[in-house]
Amino acid sequence: MAAGVPRVVCASSHHAAGFWPRSHPMRVSDPVRPDRHYGVSKVFGEAAARLHHDKHGLQVACLRIQSWASRPSDTRHLGSWLSPRDGVELVHRCLVAEGLGFAVIWGVSANTRTWVVQEDLSWLGWEPQDDAEAYADEVEPEPPGLSEELDGGPYVARLQDPKYD
Repeated sequence: MAAGVPRVVCASSHHAAGFWPRSHPMRVSDPVRPDRHYGVSKVFGEAAARLHHDKHGLQVACLRIQSWASRPSDTRHLGSWLSPRDGVELVHRCLVAEGLGFAVIWGVSANTRTWVVQEDLSWLGWEPQDDAEAYADEVEPEPPGLSEELDGGPYVARLQDPKYD
């Protein structure tokens, strides 16, 4: 607020909660479970944003972006995809919505196979329009292993490789 900026939209990530299994209906109210150091940095960013909201009144939206891409590329994306149209509209709504305060919001389209439970966003005026299911016949299978079980996907499977820390 000291700089005259009343509102910020932060790009957080699903990696802030990437160690939740996909069988768990994930909510932003669930405890954070970062899946690597990148996820830890996103948790830190959300906490710093909350501090600035509480201490200085900054309006903040932290978007836990799932898989923002032009189209889904593997079977995991059939649940985690955020279309360009839905993503741009989500950011726009966060910039103009009345009474933002502080919010953590899943950045995910209206995918049939999603494991994310979106909180009530009627106050935001955003309702995703796209569903990755339209591309189901075109995507590659996800590599087998641990990544199939956890939200963090292939990054979680590579945790023992130091270059992914």
